[in-house]
Amino acid sequence: MLEELEAMSHTRHERERIARQPVADRSRGPAVATSVDGVAEVATIVDRHLSQCRRHRSLLALVCISVDCVDTESGQGVVPSDTERAAHLEVLNRICSRVRGSDVVLRPNDRDACVILPGASEEAARRIAGRLLRALNGAYRIDDQALQVNVQVGSAAHPSDGSLAPELLRRATGW
Repeated sequence: MLEELEAMSHTRHERERIARQPVADRSRGPAVATSVDGVAEVATIVDRHLSQCRRHRSLLALVCISVDCVDTESGQGVVPSDTERAAHLEVLNRICSRVRGSDVVLRPNDRDACVILPGASEEAARRIAGRLLRALNGAYRIDDQALQVNVQVGSAAHPSDGSLAPELLRRATGW
């Protein structure tokens, strides 16, 4: 499973091509996560989407997810780093399976993800954030180990929460 997700990691050139690709050209299947070089690159990609929104007078929303902690089911044990990493990847899998294929899932680091929702309103973003919070918090089974994962989920929408990427990211996450 780890090899499959690492194989989905794109080069910088591929990430830029995906970010510029019109939403209608993306697959109809589940979303695919793209690893990016930190929050600055997330902001750059969000800015590109905001430019398209202003040009087409459309909506845009963000849902940002951050893994707070990965613990043993009993809360008494230490989770090995490989198992914790696998849990983070499973969180990412769950995110991708619960958003549209036309949505952009960005992964700036191992613990965080940002979903760009073209055409989504503020209400839709809040609804999706709630649905992701319920789906991502809770029990996970990685190999033979039962784990408890806690995440934080925030959302922001253009234009009601701001018109610049840093504003929207701050509203959704505090990044």
